[in-house]
Amino acid sequence: MQYPGPEKPVTHLPVDLGTQDFTLALRARWCGDEAGSGDLISQFDPRERRGFTLGITSLGAACVSQAHLRKLSFGIDAGTEPIWMDLGNPAGRAVYPFALVEFRGEMYAGVYVGDEGVGGVYRFDERLGWVDCGCPCVGNAITAMAVHDGRLYVGASCYDARGTHLAAAKNQRPDGHVFAYDGHRWSDCGRPAECAMVSSMATLGGELYVTMMTQYTRVTSHPANGLYRLAHPGKWAACGNPGERVVPLLARGGKLMAGGFEKGAVYAYDPQNGQWETWGRPPFAPTSQIYSFVEYQGELLAGTWRIAKVFAVEGPGAFRDLGALGAELEVMPMALFNGKLYAGTLPLAQIYRFEEEMGWRLIDRLDHTDTEYRRACAMAVGGGYLYCGAAPSGRIYRMSAGRVASAVEPWAEGWHDVAAIRRGHRLELYVDGMKVAEHEEPRPWRVEEPFNLSTTAPLVVGDGPAGKWQGDIGNISLYRRALSAGEIEALRVSGGF
Repeated sequence: MQYPGPEKPVTHLPVDLGTQDFTLALRARWCGDEAGSGDLISQFDPRERRGFTLGITSLGAACVSQAHLRKLSFGIDAGTEPIWMDLGNPAGRAVYPFALVEFRGEMYAGVYVGDEGVGGVYRFDERLGWVDCGCPCVGNAITAMAVHDGRLYVGASCYDARGTHLAAAKNQRPDGHVFAYDGHRWSDCGRPAECAMVSSMATLGGELYVTMMTQYTRVTSHPANGLYRLAHPGKWAACGNPGERVVPLLARGGKLMAGGFEKGAVYAYDPQNGQWETWGRPPFAPTSQIYSFVEYQGELLAGTWRIAKVFAVEGPGAFRDLGALGAELEVMPMALFNGKLYAGTLPLAQIYRFEEEMGWRLIDRLDHTDTEYRRACAMAVGGGYLYCGAAPSGRIYRMSAGRVASAVEPWAEGWHDVAAIRRGHRLELYVDGMKVAEHEEPRPWRVEEPFNLSTTAPLVVGDGPAGKWQGDIGNISLYRRALSAGEIEALRVSGGF
């Protein structure tokens, strides 16, 4: 099987994989966006949630952080229902987990701590739980994170919790600094603007961008309310604003897509000419804020406040309504996980799953605190799980749905040999002969009966839930058994990939 290109994904008759072991082997290179998503090969029925997917995904603007880029994942499912695990409160007394990012194979959380506390960055350890990384923040919150140039960048802020209908923290020390963490030491990257809040982060063209804002001001000419680029260590270049505060950022098509926080419009910033382009406001709802973005099946989707709807952004002035999430008021993070799209909400901290023409289905609720606004407030994918933070309980949860093995490092430039293996209850993923991921559901989560992947859905090369593969695919082979590491290396040496 070969792949002629993204304009012509190849559809084949269904392959009955059932409960048997198998190996998918292929060669591929990615030529699309640095923050793009696309499936190499898939056979997945989205209605039954049955089959497999193999591809890369990027997750930005979920809601204010870039959770990962070009993550290679191999997932299977057989209509299993999600299982949630409570991972606790990272700081013990955190209120609002603003940010979740996978860094070097581990999950990191940036949190707001009320009262007199300071914001912090915490790493989840499977044995120890949440470990304080000692961020030198003096404000009350870490509000945005992204991995850039091998380091974890975080935005330290003074957050006013009255925006989520909670009492303001006693710690009102201004911050607004960006810090970088190499896994051992922190370095101060300066303060992009005279502002106490770093509101989002993303990377584009090998450069780091942040948005800054003064939370309650409506004066768009204020220099804090804008986009900034890290020009040199400790030095930031102002990129302006489109006439309103912008928060969520997502790199797409060589531009930064940004969501407005006053008029609820979508904007595109072009770093080549430094210009902002207005794409307009979804016309179907009383939208005053764009709160999140995600890419799904090759489209840009936007989540809104003050009615919790999702819209496909088809181009300047072109929006398609994908429905409301119950009676909720705000769509917070959205994330693609194991072939399905999930979203969190305010005010009930609910989790919804997109069921195509059936709309959005409520699958769980993560926060039951007796208050007006509860949030499912940040999402990330790592280690075979979907992570989500909840406020104001401050707790982090992770969800299993089917099984997923995902690589830690982003897909790199050039050609790569890929092997995806189902071996009993375990999934394995090889890149260029090296095992980069494996996943086996631990008890008591494990479904002892092997997943039956039999489906009438077609086998598709170069397309799937993550969208079309923007690049080349060749030497595709399917083996109806689990190859050994030695056999995979022999295939590489012989040119079988």
